[in-house]
Amino acid sequence: MQKVFTSNSYNDALFNGSSFRRLIHLSRFYWVRNAIIKNRFKFKNILEFGCGDGKLINFLPKGYSNYYGLDCNWEGTLDNAKEKYKNFENIEFKEINDYKDIVIDEEKKYDLVICMETLEHVFPELLCIYLIKLAQLTKGYILITVPNEKGIFFLFKRLIKTQFSHDNYTLIETLNIFLGKTNNVERNHHKGFDYDHLIYDLRKFFEIVKVEGAPFGRFLPKFLCFNICIIAKPLDLTKKNLKSFLS
Repeated sequence: MQKVFTSNSYNDALFNGSSFRRLIHLSRFYWVRNAIIKNRFKFKNILEFGCGDGKLINFLPKGYSNYYGLDCNWEGTLDNAKEKYKNFENIEFKEINDYKDIVIDEEKKYDLVICMETLEHVFPELLCIYLIKLAQLTKGYILITVPNEKGIFFLFKRLIKTQFSHDNYTLIETLNIFLGKTNNVERNHHKGFDYDHLIYDLRKFFEIVKVEGAPFGRFLPKFLCFNICIIAKPLDLTKKNLKSFLS
């Protein structure tokens, strides 16, 4: 049976629309599920950063004890999640609008941290601070998905999603992104986002275990896939190592 998700402009455009668009955007949820099962990750306690309306809960394998979702509540998605799961004692949501809203409790870390289609929306100057926070909250692994927004695939996406995109690209910007020169394009959420730059920053705080594409990652190289999917585990972060980033 096809799942119909909460109706708002975001969900309607991505998950309640055409079969192809729905397939592409659901693929990252199935990737998370399959990564947990295939790698036999512990997932008793789960944190999702950028949880939206808690859609991922529908795809998690059975067996988790606690789920904690953080989100900025864009389009009221977090309100929808709180209402839907208000009677579930093991599911909790919190609205955050700044990295200072993420409280680090050394006694409470998570077996699994999940971050889907969120880090591309973080301002570049704040990215490392958020990554530090996520590393401090992770005692097991972190699963990350981000969009592929460069190279030949960028041109392909522009052809099929122009009507859905809020970003405007000049000819020079389009050429720079196609050539992978994303530093020459001013960042604006998806615009100018480069997954290789994210991986570079991730390596400061995490050990990268695997990077692959989705969907069709078994058949296509990741640079031809819609999503870039990352498995990583936190490095041992000392206060000395973090001082330059938190000052």
